[in-house]
Amino acid sequence: MPLSLPSSVLKHIVDCHCHPTEAASISPDSMQQLQISVCAMSTHNKDQSLVRSLAHDYPHKIIPAFGYHPWFSHFIALRSGISKRDHYQQLFQPTPESTPDYEDLLPHLPEPISLDDVLQDLRSNFASSSSPPILGEVGLDAIFRVPYNYHASPRRISPFAIPLDHQLAVLEAQLDLAVELGASVSLHSVKCPAATLDLFNRLKRKHQDRWSRVRIDIHSCSMSPDSIKQLQKSHLNIFMSVSTTINGRSRNLRSLITTCLPDKLLIESDYNAIEPSTPQCLEILGIVAEVKGWQIETDWREEDTDSARPSSEHVGQKDNDADPDDHPDDERVASPPGLDHGDQIIDTRHRVCGVISKTPLRHFIALRSGISKRNHYQQLFQPTPESSPDFEDLFPHLPEPISLDDVLQDLRNNFASSSSPPILGEVGLDAIFRVPYDYHASPRRISSFAIPLHHQLAVLEAQLDLAVELGASVSLHSVKTNGAEFASTSTAAQ
Repeated sequence: MPLSLPSSVLKHIVDCHCHPTEAASISPDSMQQLQISVCAMSTHNKDQSLVRSLAHDYPHKIIPAFGYHPWFSHFIALRSGISKRDHYQQLFQPTPESTPDYEDLLPHLPEPISLDDVLQDLRSNFASSSSPPILGEVGLDAIFRVPYNYHASPRRISPFAIPLDHQLAVLEAQLDLAVELGASVSLHSVKCPAATLDLFNRLKRKHQDRWSRVRIDIHSCSMSPDSIKQLQKSHLNIFMSVSTTINGRSRNLRSLITTCLPDKLLIESDYNAIEPSTPQCLEILGIVAEVKGWQIETDWREEDTDSARPSSEHVGQKDNDADPDDHPDDERVASPPGLDHGDQIIDTRHRVCGVISKTPLRHFIALRSGISKRNHYQQLFQPTPESSPDFEDLFPHLPEPISLDDVLQDLRNNFASSSSPPILGEVGLDAIFRVPYDYHASPRRISSFAIPLHHQLAVLEAQLDLAVELGASVSLHSVKTNGAEFASTSTAAQ
């Protein structure tokens, strides 16, 4: 029976890899009916703008990813100014026997674009997007053969492959940019696990700590369980996602799910249309939950305006009578992939240290020292003539701000005085919270003012920088932020 979930749960599910712009059209009705969030991939120079426009039109449903897929990497010249013939001649190196095939294929190939132009296009798209940067789809493919026309049906396939060293050059340049910008990555890797691991090892040596802060998802992972285990052991920033579209045909699917670390497992549709995204994600979610022994939420209650909490039946609910040593792998605290737990439980063998305040109260924190109370809140909330009466009504209820420097010093003191391993929490982002007059009152009177996301990000990133410095674990609050914390944790401490 197909998995059915209410909208209160669906809105917390993310399809982490989809190709909606490959469809002939995307109807407004299908977008209106979409209740999950979708990370929309780009693949070549023609669809970057399509993804950008879709995300602009539906910012609360579409998370854009920009990148150049290995299937189109032969369109990219590693040096500028080379002619079309010379580029493809040097790339495919036709033999006397294959020259007729090459001459037959050449008229169907486009003028090459330079790698410099590709990287500049990526920078422009990242800069123009309101979402945190995600690079995708990029990667390596050892079995792809160049078609005469990729979009034809059926496709006529040439005998030419794109040399792996060319794919690696295009991919490494894009990953260098991801490290520079703190972008997360959706990576295609087919039949080349050794080349992928070698590349990651090289990038780790090149970028050192900065490499570990870039999160990389091996999408629709077709590697062997041993390969993904080795990758995740060598690189703590490697995630894996699975789909029924691709992985449903694999005998390795269940063993892959079993092998993957529980906090590094994601779900996707990998579909080329928006309509199947939700049912495809629910299908793979059901399989993942079954294999991992996870229960899927069937009810997600929005208790307050400032927090989203699942029902008491959620996966990972704390058993107060349980012996923590009965759960050596911490499976009891793992969330189903794709669901953002509002109430994740930390293993009782540890203690949370350094809680400055509940996550939503970051408006109390000033980013610079010495600013007056009025100037701080005036600059933060920027009241308009229409909202100034509300601001003046709220202002007496707000405390004197504390500086971010004092917050960080307080955290350092708390970490230093604790005998437990450092854990930073609760920190995070919240896009729906509105500032109350008195947080502790019941019922709360709520103002019209939100805490700007850029302010929340600055406070969060400063704390995550400290977490990286001290090697602290983190308990993160994230509500309706379209993955902004995903990028923030990638850029911390760079």
